[in-house]
Formats: sequence, structure tokens, C-alpha cells
Amino acid sequence: MIAGGCKSKNGGADEVNDAAVSISKNDYGDIGDVLKVPARKVSADESEKVLKAIGLWDESKALKWDDRSGGDGTYTFKNISSTDEAGQTFKAKHLTLAGLHMDEGRPLADLVEMGGLKLTGKDTSLSIDNLGLTEIALSKNIAALSEIDDLLDLDVLDINDDTQSEGPTSFVMSGVKGRSDEAEFSIANVGWGQDPKTSHLRFAAKDLTIKTTGKSAATIKLASANVKGLEAVKDAASVTGNNGFLELLAQGQGFGDVEVNGLEVTSDAVMLNLPNLSQSVTTKGHIMHGNFEMPSLTVSIQDNDDLPAEARQGLAMLKSLGFDELVFSSKGQTETNQKTDHTMVKAISLDLKDGFDLNYKGQFSGFGAMKRLGAEPTLGDIETAQANIKIHDFGLSLEDKSIVDRGFKLAGEMTGQKPDALRRQAKGVLALGSLAAFTQDDGAIYAEFTKALGDFIEDGGTLNIALNPDTPLSLSDFDDLSRGKKPDLNRLGFSASTTK
Repeated sequence: MIAGGCKSKNGGADEVNDAAVSISKNDYGDIGDVLKVPARKVSADESEKVLKAIGLWDESKALKWDDRSGGDGTYTFKNISSTDEAGQTFKAKHLTLAGLHMDEGRPLADLVEMGGLKLTGKDTSLSIDNLGLTEIALSKNIAALSEIDDLLDLDVLDINDDTQSEGPTSFVMSGVKGRSDEAEFSIANVGWGQDPKTSHLRFAAKDLTIKTTGKSAATIKLASANVKGLEAVKDAASVTGNNGFLELLAQGQGFGDVEVNGLEVTSDAVMLNLPNLSQSVTTKGHIMHGNFEMPSLTVSIQDNDDLPAEARQGLAMLKSLGFDELVFSSKGQTETNQKTDHTMVKAISLDLKDGFDLNYKGQFSGFGAMKRLGAEPTLGDIETAQANIKIHDFGLSLEDKSIVDRGFKLAGEMTGQKPDALRRQAKGVLALGSLAAFTQDDGAIYAEFTKALGDFIEDGGTLNIALNPDTPLSLSDFDDLSRGKKPDLNRLGFSASTTK
């Protein structure tokens, strides 16, 4: 079934369609709630017109079923199957269509759900225990259900109709297993859509495994992922393109809660392990508090005979730096006044174990303009939004936890010189630059920065950089840098130092 999301002009009653509720109780996990749709009363004539339009009124040589039951716009087919000219087959234990209706000549359904779905081709197969979609346009050629190749490319996530380019409002499936000559995958359940209780957008996935074969074989595993509380655009009907929900997400207003657990990527070249990543957002009045935490992200390069040249070079650099693996961690706290569009970054850190601690904080305003850009902004729109973003103050600190020594050790191996000699050369170059800077109008800024950086290179410690302008800086104030013009650095309120 080729399907594309749409919004009908005809609204339904406030209560939930009984058929829709009963067929959405399959094991989708809590994401199954996004399949609930309002009730819709449909005449027998209109239902017949839709079924005839999509080829489900009478059986054909290519499309058959054991039984069809229902009425008033909701129909269930048992043991439905089709075969295309290439011999690819589609089978489903049941297919239920709810809220069938016509809108400007297009056949539409408020809800489509299939159970016991199997698609097979020459070198491909896909089985899905349960599949549900809401607010979709139906193809006039139902036999297209057997087009397995597109489904295995995961284009099922942006199912399209010939005349309707928007994706379904909600999409949920469970018990998914697929195979081709290049890959195999399985998913316990996955889905996205709009939460009927809050009208916020949601995404969830559980127990996902993807294995690719061949020269670049890899395995990706994900225990779970959840995104909640994303606000949809106010005018959803204005969203166009072939990914209805994804564009709603791109144009979303506000932030949501995010949690990722048990992400592992393994290949012949790289191993990545992310046990947990979380973001939570709480709002009190017009103040929004955000918290982010990533306790650890481990990346390592595997040494083997089939390692690509680029990966082998990366492994050599890693060993020269003295790392067997890179272990990162990050966390942050923000506070946003949605009334004044003012954001305070209380603290955000990125740490490399036995390498460095990077921290920054600051106060900004005008990010709301960027958030309202939408999915396809023009260059003019972007420039206008950037001009509205202001930097009120900013502070950055970089604490050395052996990364300086490791860096000069690597540079020494690459150049054939001793690390201490390279360190002295670097500090000498900075000292000369500092002296030369005093001949310029803003030379004191260059001198302050080069001295701080020189002290950091020589003795380590913590390099501190701050901006405290008398009046807020706009991002557009930095356009001179990209255009090769000399910016007015005295406006920055710049300061730099190194502390032990």
C-alpha cells in the first residue's frame, strides 16, 4: 500500500472510534497511543466508493482475501494476499481500514492497521507482527503492497502517494524482521506520531538490531530510544514534502525529553558504545529548565589486517597520543525565559578521560528566531534570524589533563623532533606574535590571548577565555571575519588568562 499523510477537511466527533481503539491494542508499547483517531461516520455509498477506488471492492487475479467484514467506513479483511508480475508477494492475516472517506477525489483512511504482515521477493523478506498508520492517502493500486525492495530500504518511513507528498501523521510497527542480500534487521517496536493526550510529538524505538554484510560489515544495536514533549507546528496543514512527521519535528516549537539507552556500533574498523544519554525539560510558568547528561561515550579503533588506510592512520595517531580508546562525557544545564527569549547556559561540559575538561557558560537571546525558521528557510531568512541572536556574555575554560603533553608527543613523532623542543618553538612563536600585536589598535587583546595560550602550553593548567561586551553582540557582527574584513575586537570585552 502506497500511502501519504493528509489532513481531511471533514472533522470527526470528539469520541474515539471503537474500532480504532480495539485494533490499536497490539504490543506496540506505550507508543501505540499515537494510533488513536477520532470517530468518523461514513455512509455506505462513500465507503463503497473508497473501496472501489483502491481495488478492495472485488477480488482480482492478483489480489485475494478469505473474508471481508464491517461497515460505516471501517472494514477488516482476513488473510489478504497479492502477487505482482515479478513474483513478489504480500500476505497479511488481517488488514483493517478505519474512517474511510473521500476528500477532493482522493481515497483516504483515518487509520490503517495490518497484522501478520509478510512480504517476500527474490532476495528479500520482511515480516511485521503489527503495523499501524494514521491519516493517510490510499493508493489506487493496492497491489503495490508487494513492493518489498522499497520497504527494505526503510522508505516505509516516508510512504508516499502519487498525488500526495506528505507522510502519515503517525507510524507504528512491532515485531519487525527483515533480510536482504546485504543486510538483516529486527525491531521489537518503533513508532512516531502525535500524543493524543498532550498533542506533542513522540518517537520511540526498542530492541533494534541491524547487521550489514560484505566488506564494510557492521552491527548496530539500540536497547531503547524515547523522545517526548516536542511541540508540533501550529499550522500542520502548511507542512509539505515527503516526510510529514519529520517536517513537523523540524518545524517544532520548544524542546522535549530525550533518552537513549544501550547504543552499540561495531565494525571491522570502529567500536562505539553509548550506555545512556538523557535530556529532560521542565517548565514552570514561562521559565524552561533543561538538563542534559551523557555519562560516557567510548570510541575505539579495531586493529586488524583488513583495516582501511584512513582508519589505520587514525589508530596510529590514537596510540601516539597514548590512548587505547577515547572516553567522552558531557552534561549541561540551561534556563530559558520563553517570554523574553533569553537563554542562560549555566554550565555545559565536554570531557575526555585523561585528556581535557572543556566547559562553557553564557547568556544569549533571540534563539526563538532560529527556531521559527521552519524546514526550508531562505538565505535571507537565516541572515535575519542570525541578526536577532545576541551574545550578552560568554565564558570558556579548557583544563589540561595531559592533552598538551600528549599533543606534543604526537607532533614530535610526526616531525621527528623532541616534544620539549616543539613546545619551546610554539611558545617562542606566540611571544613574537604578542610583541608584534602591540603595534595594532587592538594589540592588547592579541597580546593577552597569546600570553595566556603560551602559559597554557608551557605549564598546563586551565585556559580561560571570556567575552563581556558593554552592549550585546549579534552573530551578524562576526560576518566581517567570514568576509575577510578586520572586526572591531575592542567591542568584545575580551579577556584571557591561564590558572593553575
